[in-house]
Amino acid sequence: MNSSISISSVLRALAGALTAAALLAVVLEITLRVLPTVNGVHRESPHTSGVASARLIANHDFTWSLGWDMRHVIKARTNAMGFISPYDYSAGATAVALLGDSFVEAQMHTYDESLAGRLDARLGSMRAFNFGISGAALPHYLGMAREMGARYRFDAAVVVVTGMDYEEGFEAKEGLYRWAADPQRELISLVPAVERSSVVAVVRELALVRYVRANLKLTAGKVFARHDETPCEPRRLSAVDLRRLAEYVEQLPAAMHLQPQRVVMVFNSGSNADLYERVDRGRARRPACETRDSLALAELRRLAAASGMKVIELDELLEPHYREYRRALDFKPVDSHWNGTATALVAAKIVGMLAPLPTHAAAPAP
Repeated sequence: MNSSISISSVLRALAGALTAAALLAVVLEITLRVLPTVNGVHRESPHTSGVASARLIANHDFTWSLGWDMRHVIKARTNAMGFISPYDYSAGATAVALLGDSFVEAQMHTYDESLAGRLDARLGSMRAFNFGISGAALPHYLGMAREMGARYRFDAAVVVVTGMDYEEGFEAKEGLYRWAADPQRELISLVPAVERSSVVAVVRELALVRYVRANLKLTAGKVFARHDETPCEPRRLSAVDLRRLAEYVEQLPAAMHLQPQRVVMVFNSGSNADLYERVDRGRARRPACETRDSLALAELRRLAAASGMKVIELDELLEPHYREYRRALDFKPVDSHWNGTATALVAAKIVGMLAPLPTHAAAPAP
């Protein structure tokens, strides 16, 4: 008798707890739907976009905000191709191709403060076609150069290279190009985008899911990730690595029918933490651990410069400005992406390196 009473009490308590949790979830869902949580930034299914490489939902308004408190609210829109831009890309326009990852895609910016928008303001009648996509790496930039070089006429190209762009190129991410096993046979290959089921479409629209994933940036990988400190283990590039990088530098301009001199590569560490430490606290530059990725990106810099491409070292560009003005260059502490100050500096440098621009494109700096 006592056992049955005990079990029924536990079941009632459990039912009460589940009901309370469900009510709390409903209240949070309603509240977060009113507040500016990240909304509308979703990948398109390939059967809708008509392409196997990654795109966002086309012609779609979205909201972006940063952190748990949803600061820095942005309202923007994707174009007909599923890239973040207020206008559709015209095959007849002379344009600058802009390739990169989330720094280029710029979900966290109004268009005017994104790198693409800053370039538009300085290029006059020319346009910067933004082909950035979050999570992309070096192979994807070449894949998009091939896709878009066959479709549009480019006067120049800008490629933003971020730390780990070589190593991450070996990961199989749906919708993104990756390194092929043998660069002599095939340099890159596409991991096709996956279909989004109706269940996924419903779940990803839940405000609670959007808040946890985008505002809090919590994913299963981050929750269960190990954070053990690993000692620096110097590496060397293999003959295959060197061959892959040499092929990359040769194929990138050709994919867009450009001379190497019309390509600018921006090398971005992905974080300004070291810069702030050097300037604000007078600490010396940290000695870099020679990982496979750091060595590969250093070799990429060397090969790009030797081929005639223009190279921008972001630290060297941003540090003098920060020393003089002490103005933040990112959204720290909640986000390490460039802010509008940094994108303005990068855009000015790019346009200066591409000068002289075609006469129809020249415009004074804003």
